[in-house]
Amino acid sequence: MLSLLEGLSSKAFEDALLSSHKSGSSNTYDPHQFWRIIFAWRGSGIPIVMPRALVMMPVPIGIAILEHYDMLGSEDVQYGNITLPFAVILSLLMAFRIGDAFRKWQRADMCTQMLHSGSRTAIGKMCAYLEHTDENVKAINEVRRYLVLGAVLVKAHVCHEISKSMEDEVSLGLLTREEQQLLCKQIATTALKGDGKKDRFPSKNRPAFAFQRAHTVNSQLQRRGAYNIPHTFVMVEQAITSMSDAFEELEHLGQTVIPLPYAQLTRLIAWLFLLELPLALVRQLSWGVIPLSLAANVVYFLTDECAAEMEVPFGPDENDVPIEKTCRRIDKHMAAQVFLMTGKPSHNFNIFPLTRIDPGNARRRWSVGASSSSLCSAGGSAKSGLLAAVQPTPPGSMEALTPTAAASSSEAAQTSLERLAVAASDVPPSTVSGACLSDDVAAGVKASCATPGDATPRLVAAAAVAAAEAAAAAADRGGAD
Repeated sequence: MLSLLEGLSSKAFEDALLSSHKSGSSNTYDPHQFWRIIFAWRGSGIPIVMPRALVMMPVPIGIAILEHYDMLGSEDVQYGNITLPFAVILSLLMAFRIGDAFRKWQRADMCTQMLHSGSRTAIGKMCAYLEHTDENVKAINEVRRYLVLGAVLVKAHVCHEISKSMEDEVSLGLLTREEQQLLCKQIATTALKGDGKKDRFPSKNRPAFAFQRAHTVNSQLQRRGAYNIPHTFVMVEQAITSMSDAFEELEHLGQTVIPLPYAQLTRLIAWLFLLELPLALVRQLSWGVIPLSLAANVVYFLTDECAAEMEVPFGPDENDVPIEKTCRRIDKHMAAQVFLMTGKPSHNFNIFPLTRIDPGNARRRWSVGASSSSLCSAGGSAKSGLLAAVQPTPPGSMEALTPTAAASSSEAAQTSLERLAVAASDVPPSTVSGACLSDDVAAGVKASCATPGDATPRLVAAAAVAAAEAAAAAADRGGAD
């Protein structure tokens, strides 16, 4: 373990991740790669449905054995037609279901692109028609901040990752402390009748706050005469409104599922059909009914799994609509548009930085704010804390803490380790061999190994530090997204 960690450096780790991504480890669909698509494993539904297919296999195996020992009745008894009624109904139901599911996934993807097009149109019109003054540039950047915030909050809502405190948005600069208090602490509505219940701003309606604030800033520009041509103000308003409309439809698509009886019917008929299929064909195929049944199980269960994935288009799965990537493009593309106006580099909020390296892994591992803020700060406070973790613990230091403080410190350290060590967990040892750790990390690892007791937590911490260095370097490197 020590030799592996000594062969790990942030630069080599970053290069390994990027080369792995570029070499085709992503599940991106290329219509020209016929055989690669057939035998694809990552992102495929076959690993998911294979256990279901194997669970069904005792039935065809048992039927083949009974046929081999002439225990299925005389040759005059034919079972070939028993699947006919189920086959017709099943084919129709599955065709309708997978078609409807794909249309839902496709519509969700189109609405996500509407967020992108709306933001680009709004900022593009503002940069083109507003005079280049410091006050106008400040207003444009304020609108840009609200549009990025709106996109991030839409993603959080449809992916069920709503944060109670919104600390990640604040740390990224998307939200001010005053706005955080307004959304998370202050009372927004009270009931006039009944128990007089008081509620804060609805967490599921936070994107509306961002878009309303963008409208407000734009209307202030209009009132002070910043727009020389009135209809350009209306065009910017329409672009912001299109993003708000996209949020409404994305919310509808994310919350609407097919009725349970319909889903149950398609699965029940498929299950009965697969149970009867080996009995219908065993007289003609004998033992050959076993591989045929396995293939039929995989095909039908895979069709059902495809429909199920597309019916829920948002989430952490690799084949879900890539809304994180769209949010990152919204952020960086609007910043680039401001650059065209000012001629100076325009800052971006660097949201979802891992989507540059590996979109699938980034989506599985990090929630809406943590995916960006945790890795952006990995080279700072988190790295400093983990560097301390790999050093030997001074005797008596833990005893000096109260039991509550010690438990809290241990829990916080464990959480930090888990969140950062996962970034290194999927990297094969062969991809990082031959490199070297930074001196401070290597010294900490050696010291921890020299101390009595289990050094595994400190070794994990060292690996996490190296992963944090790699992620921070990838996030800071820049480039087109």
